Amino acid sequence: MNIQDPAPFPQMRAAYLRSIAKAWRDPAYQKALAGASHNPLFPRGALDLLEREYKFKFPFNIKLSISDQEALRPRFEPTYSTGWIGFADDFKVYLPPAPSGKGEEGDPASVLARYSQEFPSLLGQAQEEGIEAPDDFGNVGLITARLIALIWQDEVTRKAVYAVDDARALVQDTMDFIFPWNFRLKFVEAKVKGFQKSTTADPYWEAFPRSEITLHLPMPPDDPDSKAVAIASYNATGGQYPFTCT
Repeated sequence: MNIQDPAPFPQMRAAYLRSIAKAWRDPAYQKALAGASHNPLFPRGALDLLEREYKFKFPFNIKLSISDQEALRPRFEPTYSTGWIGFADDFKVYLPPAPSGKGEEGDPASVLARYSQEFPSLLGQAQEEGIEAPDDFGNVGLITARLIALIWQDEVTRKAVYAVDDARALVQDTMDFIFPWNFRLKFVEAKVKGFQKSTTADPYWEAFPRSEITLHLPMPPDDPDSKAVAIASYNATGGQYPFTCT
């Protein structure tokens, strides 16, 4: 994170923790969180709801879903070493198809350079000056650019990348890279009309879909008196869940 403004991620984390605590005591709010990603009033899903309720601004244009699908929700089991057990959260990343045509829009190097400008990390560009994504997001962004170059050249790898529901193992094996978080990684080939130009003003890149993150809402602990302990433990899980302390 750029030292000029380290606030957005702690603010995001605090808002998410507050939303968890509120959902535990208010079933109607839990329903609103889970439904936000389908609400046309919230183009960025639950992120718009959290920003409005907890008075902060997350400067990256991602879409956030909070799922209350019971089978996938983490459970607090304090007898285990981590305290929380459950399935990984989900990160969906859109990649551009191989460029075609003549001139700049058909030049793979130019298109990949423009993609790298739009997505210096998986979070995309910051919408405020002086803000950068944390280094781990940026490092994965570098690997993603390498992966794009590979799948444009190799159809077998392309089919494999888009076919799997969780591409972490494939990316780690192909790119010789250790993925830093425990969430499922899904790559999708973007379907956007227009040309992939590298000029600043370009409807193709303006319409390019941003990354989508799905967080599985943790279950309340069986013991109501353990809620504070459970929240503190969840916040301290580090890389196990996105947007907790690292």
